[in-house]
Amino acid sequence: MSRAAETADMKVSAEPPVLAHSSDIVPIPGDMTTPNPDGEKSVTMNYSLDAKLSQTNSVINLYFQNPNSSNHDVSLELVVIDGKSEIVIAESELIKPGFQLLSIPLDTNSAVLGKGVYNAKYRVSFFDSVTGEKSQISSEITDVTLTVTD
Repeated sequence: MSRAAETADMKVSAEPPVLAHSSDIVPIPGDMTTPNPDGEKSVTMNYSLDAKLSQTNSVINLYFQNPNSSNHDVSLELVVIDGKSEIVIAESELIKPGFQLLSIPLDTNSAVLGKGVYNAKYRVSFFDSVTGEKSQISSEITDVTLTVTD
């Protein structure tokens, strides 16, 4: 299903990110999932395909969980898709198993987004929880909708 963006007025900058505040990563309340035994590699994710950016405070509200049943840390990038261009507008810190990401600051140097609805995706990278080594495997969650409001 293809969704046309109401606004595609994006300007890109190569400046390093300026974060207004850190990501809102908190424990998952009541996460009763059981951690997988050592040696077994698995990732479990719960997420919403809707994200909302407030221009007022440059914070993106979203829903992404890395339950205890996962044995990898993850990081999440929110990528806006404009035709053939893909622009990373936010990147989380590491999300450990048993934690969820509820908000993330807009990388204020990545793009200027006008009010409207944008096609987007999540790019998920996996990291060994013990060694911190980045996995060669990553994942993309497509069909994400980013709504930009005042």
